[in-house]
Amino acid sequence: MQLLVLPLWLLLSFFTNMPFVQVNPMAYNTDNKQEDLLILPDTHRPDKSSRSSSASKAITVKGSWDEYGAGGGMNFGIPHDRRFSPRNIAFDFDVLQENAKVRFYYQATTPIDAIVISEFGQEQRAYMSGGHEYIDLTFQRPGKQTLIVWSTRGSVGRFQYIIDGPVGNAVQRKPNRWTQPATSFGDEGGAGIGGNAFSSRNHLYMFEPTQGTFFDVNIEATGCAVKVIVVDPSGAVLEGYNDFGYDQVPGISYNVVKANRKGKYQIYVCTQKPNEMGTYKLDVMGSLVSDPVRTQGKFQAITGRFKPTSSQNEHPISVFGGFLEVIYRSKQIDGNTVLMDSYQQPLNPVFDETPTQRLIDRTFRIEKGGDHKLIVSNPGKKAGEYELLIWGYFKEIADNVQSQNTAIPNTVSGSSSVSNGNMVIINGKVVSKNITDFSTLRLVYENLETGKRVGEVTPNRDGSYTFTVPVGQQYSITALTKTSQIASSENLDLTTVADPKKVVTLKPIRVIDNTEIGSKLVLNNIFFDTGSPILLRKSFAELKRVGAFLKANPSMKVEIAGHTDSMGDDNSNLILSQNRANAVLYYLQDQIDDTTGGRLVAKGYGEKEPTAPNTSDGGRQQNRRVEFRIIQ
Repeated sequence: MQLLVLPLWLLLSFFTNMPFVQVNPMAYNTDNKQEDLLILPDTHRPDKSSRSSSASKAITVKGSWDEYGAGGGMNFGIPHDRRFSPRNIAFDFDVLQENAKVRFYYQATTPIDAIVISEFGQEQRAYMSGGHEYIDLTFQRPGKQTLIVWSTRGSVGRFQYIIDGPVGNAVQRKPNRWTQPATSFGDEGGAGIGGNAFSSRNHLYMFEPTQGTFFDVNIEATGCAVKVIVVDPSGAVLEGYNDFGYDQVPGISYNVVKANRKGKYQIYVCTQKPNEMGTYKLDVMGSLVSDPVRTQGKFQAITGRFKPTSSQNEHPISVFGGFLEVIYRSKQIDGNTVLMDSYQQPLNPVFDETPTQRLIDRTFRIEKGGDHKLIVSNPGKKAGEYELLIWGYFKEIADNVQSQNTAIPNTVSGSSSVSNGNMVIINGKVVSKNITDFSTLRLVYENLETGKRVGEVTPNRDGSYTFTVPVGQQYSITALTKTSQIASSENLDLTTVADPKKVVTLKPIRVIDNTEIGSKLVLNNIFFDTGSPILLRKSFAELKRVGAFLKANPSMKVEIAGHTDSMGDDNSNLILSQNRANAVLYYLQDQIDDTTGGRLVAKGYGEKEPTAPNTSDGGRQQNRRVEFRIIQ
């Protein structure tokens, strides 16, 4: 028999904090009323010399799967984490001496498979194929062993083992089981999956499993296809399976998850397609700190009416966060919907299904709660009624519709383009060697003088973006990234603008990883007085962002490079660039508590490395810069 080593963490993950049921030697579980499956044949027992006096009798254990079925365990012949589903059945028993020879007799009414795992993490597989069978295993050390028995996902049936050898003290593990009775998706159905999976039109349950253990979530639906999605406390999304046995069964979805993180987990019960109606039963098994509790968002239906010649209606709405799904439908009026955030910028929908302009289904992700505004447009300026169906986490929407005749803001993915009033349209792109989908980032723009955030926008998948800002301010624009990444920044001075409706295209904002040795970024929002190394206050937001990146990556070493234009003599420019690099270095050392000075290096290059001709004000301004370069 080949021995496989199973990591101890995997053993402990399944067999921790579960209550026990005692199984008596040579006696069947009294809770099981089935007939005996197997009689131990004396002629096939192992050599009695391998026994100890305390183990003169074999141990009989048995188990069965009722209507909820087994948890599964193999995937195309390869062992899978599903082996450790709490739906499978596990027994602990003791091996009482060294080099013990133990024979496992078994019989089952359904095909089964099994493994035996020692308390030291050693795994031995006992392959089962049905019928009266046995297998001999040798255990080098005495101690606790665990027998795990599984069958194809959803299988029902029963099995029995006689464990014959120097063994004793068998107990069966009994995990917690929580069930939700048949529950309906309601008259409007579920929200579907994809970008709409987290709409509260689908059903959300929150619970806490014991950290380090496996849990099993199973959904069986009638009338619709379903999908289970599990989200861990960090926000990682773990999609479930629909392969129930060897067939694709759309009415059944499940997931077997190891609770690697401590805290609340979320279960989303989703219909496969939007608006599908039906009922489902939810079943959760495992070691549960707290049982699942359904968290319901708010639903509100609003009937609105366009007055003659009105181009749009505005519905004020106070949103707490999460996702907000809005359906517009009308038998009479072609319409459009836009959700404006608290910065008066339109949000990009994460889900948009618009079969006709009289039926629009959009879902918005609310990054920051607050007073929002739902704008419903009426391009034809016709009088008539419409209905709004809204799901999410928000306060009751008052019936105080404001009719307007101004143009509705245009919103598409990756843009928030409004050009009413003294606004400027900003276009640009985020670039990176290692990012393929830039819609996972957020682009933020702040007032440079105050450091306050003005707004944010989600880039398109290709990194392109559009947003609008009012004139009269100076802005910093950058991207929020993972802690292992940092983005360059751009500054935009709109304090004096001749044409307030113009379009500005920014240079690409570049994102680099902490592993890109030799890569550098221009820190465009670091400012000094003319001819001086003294940092201005509006530089601090940029420097704090760089400091946070350095803190999150403590093994990184960085060069701070100072550069000047060609005005003045070479030696003065070299000294000025060095002093400016030193000023940035000292600020960052305070931020990251680098008392030894080993992580940061400052170097002045003077006018030696221009990035633009020094023949114009714009070129010279581009050459006066501070760069950030990863050197280790």
